[in-house]
Amino acid sequence: MEQQNTQIVEFKSKWQRVLSLSLAFSVSVALTACGGGGGGASLSGIESQTQLSGQVMDGYIQGATVCLDLNDNGSCDANEPSTVSGAQGAYVLNHNTAVNLSALSILANVPVGAIDQDGPVYTAYQMRTPAQAPALVTPLTTLATYEMKTTGATWAQAQQAVSLRLAGDAAAIDFTQDYVAQANEAGHALARRVAASLQTSALNAHAPADILAAVYALNVQVTPFTLQMAAPVTVHVNDYLRPNNQP
Repeated sequence: MEQQNTQIVEFKSKWQRVLSLSLAFSVSVALTACGGGGGGASLSGIESQTQLSGQVMDGYIQGATVCLDLNDNGSCDANEPSTVSGAQGAYVLNHNTAVNLSALSILANVPVGAIDQDGPVYTAYQMRTPAQAPALVTPLTTLATYEMKTTGATWAQAQQAVSLRLAGDAAAIDFTQDYVAQANEAGHALARRVAASLQTSALNAHAPADILAAVYALNVQVTPFTLQMAAPVTVHVNDYLRPNNQP
């Protein structure tokens, strides 16, 4: 009788261990599926992140605050992905893959004292590019982004519109070209002139439509692949505005 009781106790003990292991496995599977649990939540968060990367440039600009404008208010808010541009204007933004980028912009706030390859920045200003085209944030992508904002154009249509207004040819300006790396001096000079206009607009708190109107008044002539100024232009080491808006 005593031996039989011992066998019963051993059987119950083994059965309890099986139930415990089965329960632990079920909980583990449930946590993994839900992305729950301490380590699981962290891994799930990492897996849901992706990157946007590119360069901020008129000349290459180091020290600009770059952000993904999630609420489309034209400002870099505390809850939005942000970073500071580094050498050669390089930046990387981490954002959640669930975010729809199609209607969002990347902002680059260039402060006084930022390191611009072209020279000192005396007046703070902002540049933009659509989040769908993060590779370059330049004065030219800024105009195309404002075209999208004011007219409802697509990115492709906006590039064509800006090129047509500035050059008389919808295909003349290549918005994807790193004009510094490609040594496109005329394209670089055009970017400088647009940047100076952006700074003037920043001083006067102009709306996007006013910024476009001011820049479209620039007297430039552009031919495909090579920018040519309509008249000789003297480009100083720094074409930005001096203090007190002095040229």
